[in-house]
Amino acid sequence: MKNLLTIISLLIFSLSATANTTVPTTGGDDAEVIFENIDVQLSVLEANQSAEILSATYNQSNDFFNITTEKTINFLQVLNADGELEYQLPIGSNKLNIAMPDFVKGTYKVNLLMEGGDVFLSTELVKKF
Repeated sequence: MKNLLTIISLLIFSLSATANTTVPTTGGDDAEVIFENIDVQLSVLEANQSAEILSATYNQSNDFFNITTEKTINFLQVLNADGELEYQLPIGSNKLNIAMPDFVKGTYKVNLLMEGGDVFLSTELVKKF
């Protein structure tokens, strides 16, 4: 039963992922910077959603960006600056570790589908170096 629910969720996510592929922006009036240092910046594109993220940190020693959320993250979707889907993954945890060596310098839209929700939490991740 659990596998069936996972497959159905993946199917629904895949269908919604193609409908939600928008080009990353450089923030907007509603964007709120959650974390910033000389290497990376993370912003929530809709300020009213920033409460979903409990913490965001960057570990320079292992080059991982870590996000902890209030709810479980069901899926992760990463879009490049051209709005092309780089990858999407099921997560199933409220802790997300993003390997920054997987990213070249630039701006990415990172969408998080939270448990119990049908709308993505849209963030913008900028790798500066």
